[in-house]
Amino acid sequence: MADAESTSTGMMLLVFCDKRHVQTIMEEFEDWNHKEGLEVKVVLHGITRKANDGFVLFEIKTPLPEGVYTNLVLDDDIYDYIQYNPLTPTVPPSA
Repeated sequence: MADAESTSTGMMLLVFCDKRHVQTIMEEFEDWNHKEGLEVKVVLHGITRKANDGFVLFEIKTPLPEGVYTNLVLDDDIYDYIQYNPLTPTVPPSA
């Protein structure tokens, strides 16, 4: 879960998945952290109320290898993913 003392400065990756695979996906990213020297940490994870799907929100401090994105696309248990910069506004300011 989220650490109250941390401030997010990296890119964020939100992964939607089968709820049974939330833990597995977190473990896969932990394995990539150790093998590839990535700086990825879980910020939040859980199950959505409406669709009852799983989700994991990662903070990414270093760029991910292309193979990670390939796995996200090819894995049938991952429904979708969104990568974004939390410091960049996603809604235009009101006039």
